[in-house]
Amino acid sequence: MPSAQEIRSRLESYSRAKVSSFLEGAIEELLIKQPIDPIEFLVRYLIQNRQDLRDLVANETLKVAQENGTHALPPDDHPLINKIDELKQTLKEENRIRRKEAKAAASKIQELEERVHQLEDRLRSMGFRIDTDLDDEMQEFFAWEETVAANSPYDRKNTPTFKFRQYTEFPPMTTRHLSILRSILKPTTFKEYRDERTSF
Repeated sequence: MPSAQEIRSRLESYSRAKVSSFLEGAIEELLIKQPIDPIEFLVRYLIQNRQDLRDLVANETLKVAQENGTHALPPDDHPLINKIDELKQTLKEENRIRRKEAKAAASKIQELEERVHQLEDRLRSMGFRIDTDLDDEMQEFFAWEETVAANSPYDRKNTPTFKFRQYTEFPPMTTRHLSILRSILKPTTFKEYRDERTSF
């Protein structure tokens, strides 16, 4: 079994090699991108990539501990090795839970989408319109119509399923409107009679 000094030398050599490789990558990026402020660029590079370096060193320390036992590590590393292992196990469990939750959520979404399609098919068979069946022109018209309904004043004839509208502007008829009203209602006619009230 290697001595504590040999293990420390191994870990220090590994760390130096990784730091050297890390710095070589930073210098290479610096030469390629040639930023205006090289100091700021290097600082950002170090901040963005330091976690990778820490992970490499931590993994090597864990590997040594698995090969030779925690007691073989230099005394200074004993508290850290237990904490590193604990954190990695916690992270592994959290990732497992996230994957399980993501899988369950994906299954639920698929189930809901299938249910929506079933309900849409039933509505179509009953003669109801589905927004996804409408072209852009009709979708814009219905959006306008819903805005009119929302802004119309209260009417005593309103029902839970229908609200009387008060049109203050000429309706944006579409090519899908084939009624007689569309053929005779013009902006000038609407403007002339829009304030008229019936006895109904």
